[in-house]
Amino acid sequence: MGRPYESELKEFQKTYNWSLFAPVKSLAESLASVIRFPLIAVGSGGSLTSAAVVAMLHTQFTGQLARVMTPYELAMSPVSLHETGVLLCTAGGSNPDVLSCFDAMVRREPALLAAICTRLNSPLAKAASTSQWALCHEFDTPVRKDGFLATNSLLATVVLLFRAYEQIYGTSSSLPPTISEILNPNYSIDRSLEELEKSFRPLSLRATLTVLHGRATQPAAADLESRFTEAALGNVQLADYRNFAHGRHHWLARKADDTAVLILSSPEDKVSAERTAALLPKSIPQLHLQFPPGFRGTLSAILHSIYLGWFSAKTHGIDPGKPKVPQFGRKLYHLRAIPKSRLNGVSIPEHEAVAIERKTGLTIPSLHARNQLDEWQSYYRAFRKLITKTTFNGVIFDFDGTLCGSSERFTGLREDVAKRLIALLRAGIPVGIATGRGRSAKDALRTKIRPRTLQKLVLVGYHNAGEIGSLEDDTIPPESPPLHASLRGISEALAGSASVVKHSRLQAKGQQITVEATSPLSVQQLWECVSDIVPSFADAGIRLVRSTHSIDVLAPGVSKRSLLAALAEQLHLPPHNILCVGDRGRWPGNDFELLQHPFSLSVDQSSLDPSTCWNLAPPSSRYVDACLHYLQHMEVGAGSFRMTGLGGKSS
Repeated sequence: MGRPYESELKEFQKTYNWSLFAPVKSLAESLASVIRFPLIAVGSGGSLTSAAVVAMLHTQFTGQLARVMTPYELAMSPVSLHETGVLLCTAGGSNPDVLSCFDAMVRREPALLAAICTRLNSPLAKAASTSQWALCHEFDTPVRKDGFLATNSLLATVVLLFRAYEQIYGTSSSLPPTISEILNPNYSIDRSLEELEKSFRPLSLRATLTVLHGRATQPAAADLESRFTEAALGNVQLADYRNFAHGRHHWLARKADDTAVLILSSPEDKVSAERTAALLPKSIPQLHLQFPPGFRGTLSAILHSIYLGWFSAKTHGIDPGKPKVPQFGRKLYHLRAIPKSRLNGVSIPEHEAVAIERKTGLTIPSLHARNQLDEWQSYYRAFRKLITKTTFNGVIFDFDGTLCGSSERFTGLREDVAKRLIALLRAGIPVGIATGRGRSAKDALRTKIRPRTLQKLVLVGYHNAGEIGSLEDDTIPPESPPLHASLRGISEALAGSASVVKHSRLQAKGQQITVEATSPLSVQQLWECVSDIVPSFADAGIRLVRSTHSIDVLAPGVSKRSLLAALAEQLHLPPHNILCVGDRGRWPGNDFELLQHPFSLSVDQSSLDPSTCWNLAPPSSRYVDACLHYLQHMEVGAGSFRMTGLGGKSS
C-alpha cells in the first residue's frame, strides 16, 4: 500500500510551482460568500491539517470564528448550520466518512457547503453535482496520489486555500517561488534539511514528543500528531505555551527519560516560547524551530512537520509512505459508521424535522432540550393543514432566487420550471411574478412564455412592484422613468460615498435605487453603509430591502405586497385565494413583506412567524429546485389548484 515517502518529498517543488498558478477564482467565490459567517472546516487524517489551515485563515482574514471538526464530529453535532459555512477538505474525495458527512450536510443546508479536493472526477464531486447549491472544487494536481500519509496533496491544498483568501481581499501574494526559500531563505534545500535532521535526531530517539505551539504554528503541531500517530513513529502531546503550564508539565517530571520537547514559534510567540524553553529541565532534549510571520511561517512549519516525519521514520527503519496496514485497519477505514440520523433518540419524521429546523434556526435536539419541540410541531402541522386544505385561484412567485437561479440570471427560466408555469396558465390560473428587476426580467419571461394569450395572465411587479403590468404590456415598465422625488437626495448621497461607489454599481430611476454589489465581499459592507446613509435623507416610508447580491432603496408605498393586492383585484377574490412563494422571507430580505401573507411558502429563508412563511421543500432542496417541488405538487383544476403531498402524505 502507498509509495515511498522519500519519492513524494522529491516532488514538492513541482507541486508547489503548480499550486502558485492554479486558478482559484471559484474557490475564492465560495469562501467569499461566508465571510460574515462562522466557518466549520472539516477533515480527517492528513486533511485535518488542511482544515486547521482553513480555520486559521478564515479567522485571520474575516475576524469570524472558525472551528476544526472531523466528519463524525460534525455529522453528530446538534449545532445549527443555517448561518454557518462548512468546507470539507479531502485529498481524493472518496473516503466513506467525508462522503457520509457531505450527505448529512446537504440535508442540513448550511449557509455554504463546499469541498476542496485534489483529484478530478471524485465520488464527492459526483455527489455534489446532484445538488443545485453544494459545490466541490476539484484540482488536478500534477503528481501521483499520496502514499499512506498526506504529502503533496496537503502542500497543494494549503497553498490553494491561502491564495483563495488573498484573492477575495485583493492582496498580493506573499509566497516565495521555491520550497527552499520557505524552509530557510538562507540555505539551499539540501543544507536546510541536513541541519534539520541533525538537530532533530536526539528527539527522534525518545518515545514521546511534546510539541508546544502558538496560533500560527498550531496547524503544523496538529500535523505532527497526525503524522507520528498514523505512522506509529511515537507518541505526540500537543499544547500551547500557556496550557502546557497548567499541569501538562508534570509529564516531563515523571517521564523525562522517554520524552523530548519540540517548540514551534512565530515572532508573536517569541517571549512565551523563549521563557518556557528556559525553564525546561536541561536533561530533556529540546529543539526550538522559529518561523517567519504570517502564512509563510505557517506553511514553513507544516513542511517541517512533513520532513520531521521522514527523519523520525529513518531513525526507526521504516517507510511511512508504504506501511503494512493490517486487515482490521482496512476494514475500519471502509466502515460506514456515521449514522444518517442525528436526532439523539427524538422520534420525528424527517420532513417535519427539516421544516422546523429551517423555521427556528435551531436543531431538533436543541428544541427538545428546551422543551419547545412539541410547540413547534403543533405550529408546523397547523400550517401544513392550512396550506394543503385551501383552494387557490392564483399564485405569486418571486423571480430571482425562486423561479430563476443565480446561474440562470442571464439565461432565463429552466425548461422544467417554464413548463409547469405554462401548465398553470393554460388551466386559467393567473400568475404574479415579483422582481427587483425591470425590462431584463420581462425579456427573460417572454422568451419562455411566448403565446400572447398566456402573457395576459401573467401580472409582473417590476422594481419590487413599483410598476405593475401584464407580461403582454409593452409600456410597463417604462424605459427611463424619472427618479421619484423622495429618492433624489439619497441618490446623491450614495453617489457621493466613496465606499458605495468603490464596491457597487448604482442604478437610480423610477421608485427604486439599486445598489448592486460588485463582489460577494461587498454585500454586508454595503448594507451597513447604505443603512447609515439613508436615514439621514429619507422621508417617511422609505424602505431598504436586501437580496443576496444587491440592496434596494424603495420610495414610499413600494412593496411586493402591492402585487398581491393587484392580483386579488384582477381575480375579484380576497387575497387568501392566492399563494405566495419566495426565497428571502426573513427581514431585511426583499420577500419579507410578500411572505408575511398567511398563505406563503419559502424556498430558502423562512420568517420567524410560526403561522406562515414555512419552507416545506424536501431536505437539501433549495431555491429553484424547491420552487419546482412546489410546482410539481400543485394539483391543478380549471382555474384553481391545491397543494398536495407537501411534507409527506397529503392531508
